[in-house]
Amino acid sequence: MNEPWQAKLDPRTRAAVDEGGPGGRLDVLVALHEPLTAAVRHQLQTAGLTLMSGDGTVVAGHVPDVSALKRLAALAAVRRLESSRPLFGEGGGGKE
Repeated sequence: MNEPWQAKLDPRTRAAVDEGGPGGRLDVLVALHEPLTAAVRHQLQTAGLTLMSGDGTVVAGHVPDVSALKRLAALAAVRRLESSRPLFGEGGGGKE
């Protein structure tokens, strides 16, 4: 049975959580319900997010592991959470 926080994860991130993740640091984008405030920043950091950039309703950062994704997604301030993905195929030539 899915937990309410799982609905906030994009399919790729949900699969990473279900599989236990790659281990180690994960880069993420977090969409918020309202613009970032000091209180929300504190909640995100307490959940394990190292904030790299952000203003308004989208922030970017990284978490130490998959368990931090669960804590982030469980926050009321979080609307959606996505893990980063490669911009290009493994060949690096821009074609997938």
